[in-house]
Amino acid sequence: MSVANDEAVTPGQRSLASDDLPAHLDDRARLAVWQDRFAEYSCKLDISPVADQPFSIRCELARFREIGAIRLEGTVDRFERPSRYAAIDGSDDLILCLNQGGSVTSFTQSGRDATIRPGGMLLATNTMGGRLRSLANNPSSSLFIPRQRLDAGCQCGRSASQASRHRIRAGAPPRPVPGPAVRVERF
Repeated sequence: MSVANDEAVTPGQRSLASDDLPAHLDDRARLAVWQDRFAEYSCKLDISPVADQPFSIRCELARFREIGAIRLEGTVDRFERPSRYAAIDGSDDLILCLNQGGSVTSFTQSGRDATIRPGGMLLATNTMGGRLRSLANNPSSSLFIPRQRLDAGCQCGRSASQASRHRIRAGAPPRPVPGPAVRVERF
């Protein structure tokens, strides 16, 4: 189940905060419960909290039809999605990640490393494993866009990737994007 592909979840907003969990739980139990609740709404992730601080995380989730938006902040050192999780939840989402904090975030996927500077963006996929690391309390936001949503929006019956390859082979210039310039970091 992914934030973008679960049609049973109605549009709206939701908040998941470790502070809302029962007070009698220790950090290990709070982490496990929080991860399970996050997976119910979004996708399965492994989270490593910062070693020398109590576990604390807040996640704001929103849905706009098939598109999901998430904002995360907390005492987390690493978010990891092993490749085997894609087979569990079936998410084929493309993920546009935005570093909203003041420090650099590192990202690894398919054996490639990238850094996301403050205010920078990165495009990733939920179909492959990946790891995101940053300093504690470095907020980030992500948009989860189902791949089939992009394919359905393409003209001429071609998928987004087929249309892109066709434009490149034909020597066509890239299409202009309206609005302010945004630097997207790729790896």
